[in-house]
Amino acid sequence: GQKKAKENLKVYIEAAKKRQEPLDHVLFYGPPGLGKTTLAGIIANEMGTHFKITSGPAIAKPGEMAAILNLYEYYNYSAASILMIAEYCMSIGKGKMAYIETVAKNWFELGICSYAEVEAEIIRQNEVMSFERQAMRTFGLDNKPTKKQKEYIQNWRNMGFSLEMLEIAYEKCMDSTNKLSFAYINKILESWSGKAILTPEQVDEEDKKHSAGRKKKSEKNKKTSYDLDEWERYALNFNPNKTMGGGKS
Repeated sequence: GQKKAKENLKVYIEAAKKRQEPLDHVLFYGPPGLGKTTLAGIIANEMGTHFKITSGPAIAKPGEMAAILNLYEYYNYSAASILMIAEYCMSIGKGKMAYIETVAKNWFELGICSYAEVEAEIIRQNEVMSFERQAMRTFGLDNKPTKKQKEYIQNWRNMGFSLEMLEIAYEKCMDSTNKLSFAYINKILESWSGKAILTPEQVDEEDKKHSAGRKKKSEKNKKTSYDLDEWERYALNFNPNKTMGGGKS
C-alpha cells in the first residue's frame, strides 16, 4: 500500500549500497497502521544491519533527547549502540538517562565505541555479575555484594579462580574461624595464587605437604622432649663424688 515510498526507498538503498555507505536518515510519519515500522524493518534487512525499536514516550523529556543526540553526534555512537546501552542499563535496574549517559561516556573513554565493542562489553559485564551472584550464593548469601565485596570477587575472578575454588577457600575459612570473612578468604586465595595453585587437585597436594611438614615438626619436638626427660633423670641421679672418682679419705 506504499508503492511510491517503496520505489523511493529502493533508489536510496541501492545508491547507499553502491557507495558502500550507511543510508542517510529516513523519517516516516503518520498515524498508526500505515506500515512505518514495517518499512523500517525492510530498510534494516536490505542494508544488512540491526533493527531496534523504541517509542516517543520512552524519550519524552527534552533533556533526554539532548543526551541521546550528544551521544550520537559528539561521541559518535550509532543509534543501535545507544539503544543497546540503554537496554543493558535498564536490565540492571538503572534506567535513568543520566546513568545511561554516564555508562556510555565511561565506555567511550575506554575505547568502547563500535556496536561490536559495546556488545562485547555488555557480555563481559553480564558474565561478571553472574560470577558475583554465584559467589555470594556459594558463601550462603542472598543479598547483593557490597562495593568492597565486589572488589574482592572481581579480583578473585581476575586471578583465575573458579567458583569451586572459592567454595574450598570458604570451607577452610569456616573451619578456621567459624565465620565468613572475605578478608580471610582473600588471604587464602592470594596465597594459592602466589604458589600457582588454581585447581582442587593442587589444593589437595598442598594440604598433604603441609600435613607432612606438621608431622615432621611434631616428631622433632617429641624427640627433643625425650632428650630433656633423659637429662632430667640424669640430673636427679647425679652423684658428684662418684663422677669424680672420689673414694674414702
